[in-house]
Amino acid sequence: MNNAMFASEEQEKKYIASEIRAAELEMQCKEKIKAKSIIGYAPLPLQRTTNPPNPYPFDALGGVAGPAALRIHKVVQSPDSTCGQSILAALSLACQGFVDVKIDGRIYPTSLFMLTISESGERKSATDKIALKSINTWQRMLVEQHKKGSTDYKNKYEIWKIRRSTAIKEAAENMENGLSSLEAEPQPPCEGLILCEEPTIEGLEQLLERGQPSAGIFSDEGGRLIGGHAMNADNALKTACGLSNLWDGKPLQRVRKSEGSKIYYGRRLAVHLMIQPIVLTQLLGNEMLMGQGLLSRCLFSAPQPIAGTRKYKEVDLNKDPAIIAFYDLINKILDRPYPKTNGSQSNNEAFCPGDSLEPKPIELEEEAKQRWIVFHDETDRKMNEDGEFYPVKPFASKASEQVLRIAAIFAFAESSLEPGTEVKISLQQLERAITLISYYLDEALRILGKNGGDPNINLAILTLEWIKRNRPKQVFPIADIYQRGPSQIRNAKKAKNIMNILQEHGFVIEIQDAVLEEKKVRSAWQFVSDGNINNPIAC
Repeated sequence: MNNAMFASEEQEKKYIASEIRAAELEMQCKEKIKAKSIIGYAPLPLQRTTNPPNPYPFDALGGVAGPAALRIHKVVQSPDSTCGQSILAALSLACQGFVDVKIDGRIYPTSLFMLTISESGERKSATDKIALKSINTWQRMLVEQHKKGSTDYKNKYEIWKIRRSTAIKEAAENMENGLSSLEAEPQPPCEGLILCEEPTIEGLEQLLERGQPSAGIFSDEGGRLIGGHAMNADNALKTACGLSNLWDGKPLQRVRKSEGSKIYYGRRLAVHLMIQPIVLTQLLGNEMLMGQGLLSRCLFSAPQPIAGTRKYKEVDLNKDPAIIAFYDLINKILDRPYPKTNGSQSNNEAFCPGDSLEPKPIELEEEAKQRWIVFHDETDRKMNEDGEFYPVKPFASKASEQVLRIAAIFAFAESSLEPGTEVKISLQQLERAITLISYYLDEALRILGKNGGDPNINLAILTLEWIKRNRPKQVFPIADIYQRGPSQIRNAKKAKNIMNILQEHGFVIEIQDAVLEEKKVRSAWQFVSDGNINNPIAC
């Protein structure tokens, strides 16, 4: 037998063997899936079924903000809490640079971080566009002012340099200090940008350093930030810590070899991100973010979808009295100069990058303070192991502070309608803030407490979505999960754990010793769907 004939026979044997193995593997897949279908196969849900959300308490927003949010809900026909979130976030952005809240010597910012979880087609963009219209108009004015102010600053600075050079020369010739009468170095104007969508933490720090002392991250596509450079595996912890520090009101510090050390006091940041449910699952599946504390600083809302039930409304909201009243309120707030501390400049002058912001502390009236103490103690008691808020303890632990922040926003905003009045948080304003935070606590329990806060369940949900998109029919090795699947899964052990969860719930089956692309694979998997039950895919 010559070599050619021998090689041909060997190839034929290998081919026959591979066909037999493929048939055996196909039968194995069929038998496993058939066994599940015979016993009435149905996957077990990964999470408990949730109740629908409570109606958003528009009345708690007050006599101006509440009607504005309600009108957006009625006319734009976006979900109720989407409208409430957008209006409250706009109020926080407008007020946070002017006031803090003070109780027993403890001072907190009035910044709010908000997350709205809503599917595509729920008119998130249209809602935010209306809620932020007056702020966007104000931002455009600041950008134009910066353009004009930059030219004026450059001219003044060049004149100052010449005068300084002359003063130094004269002082040297006369052997005396001639600089004492020289005017202070001109300050550059603040940049005008206050709204951004997906900054890096370094970019955000520069924005607050060179621009307005109060800014906001607002996005109707919050997934761009969460899935972008700022929140990738290398930067997520740094970004989360930086954002948490700003929520806490800590000074903005920069220590760099190239820049030296800098510190800026009183910078404020508000956040409102609108994200899709799968993006929330990604966040909840990230153990670092859940443990770090950024998410516990956020107010969550996930309204029921209403797309498919709407009819067009012929209403121009730009002419609506409730919307006009809200815009007027925002403008009255923003028209004030920011309070600042700077030894050489008075509060009446424009804010400059080197200035320190010093929001005015607002305190509670005595009756309001006593009511807040009762709320604080009741909330804390419900965080024990048997308590209602134990499943969302990190969020509930900040509920009392969130009440103070929202109540201070109400007090300051509503005092803007009556200039000259002393600003204090009334009992009525505090009760409205408690109503809102009670709503957000219910949402946290509904959204975040339904799986007991288990990050593995959230990661299993992410993995299942990835399998449905990328491996809906074919058998695949477990290496696909930790090499190409969700970024939180980085090794075979973690991937095996997550796949076992999905198998226990009936979403996948494991195929032992599969042969894929002529290679024997110790652990391979297949997604089990209705189509797979009736028409098993050959392995």
